[in-house]
Amino acid sequence: MQRLECHVKKYKWGKQGSESEVARLFAAGHKNFEVDEDETYAELWMGTHPDGPAVLSNSSTRLSSFIAKSHSASYLSNNNWKEDIHLPFIMKVMSIARSLSLQVHPNKEQAIRLHERDPIHYPDRHHKPELAYALTQFELLCGFRPADQILANIEAFPPLRTVMDVHNCDKLKTVIGKEKDPQSLKCRQALAACFGEMMEKARSHPDLVGEYVDQLMEFLDNGGINRKVLVAITPRMPIVSG
Repeated sequence: MQRLECHVKKYKWGKQGSESEVARLFAAGHKNFEVDEDETYAELWMGTHPDGPAVLSNSSTRLSSFIAKSHSASYLSNNNWKEDIHLPFIMKVMSIARSLSLQVHPNKEQAIRLHERDPIHYPDRHHKPELAYALTQFELLCGFRPADQILANIEAFPPLRTVMDVHNCDKLKTVIGKEKDPQSLKCRQALAACFGEMMEKARSHPDLVGEYVDQLMEFLDNGGINRKVLVAITPRMPIVSG
């Protein structure tokens, strides 16, 4: 069995200093490491990903290189001449202090197509199914609400119509009124137009979108929303600005 030197990601949403389990775990395995109480420690990566590869502690050899030279190579690749063989997964420990930015992962077919079309922006041809095991209290929002619930949220807070474009929102309302299934292709396409416009404004006008988020939080704090409408949002969610 080989001891690994793993990799830490210091994303701003991570817990700070010794409050982070990531920092404590990393310190336990690296005797010369001192936790910086002013630093955030978000993720501990254990794997062969090029952005944070693990290395063997006794030789500084990358785990991917070690695998390529081991008897395990034949299980992971049909090319025994590779200098590096990567694991088909990455294991992470995460210490989360605030909401992560939005993540969208393609399925297997989409990942292959995107990689072939634009390998610079989509360097990975593999999809990214995820399995999470919560070690402490943990909240996760996954996927989108049904289109009719999203429309109810939009109508409950008018500035969302501005961010998503009034025309797009009106079209979404029309489509939902005609479609029996709020998960239908037409509903998803209309919702995609609203979402795409919102993301574009977040990139091109981050300050404006930030103002709307502040207004929304004030709106919610003052009880100005239909109690039948479920809204899950946090004031600490970062705005993606490119």
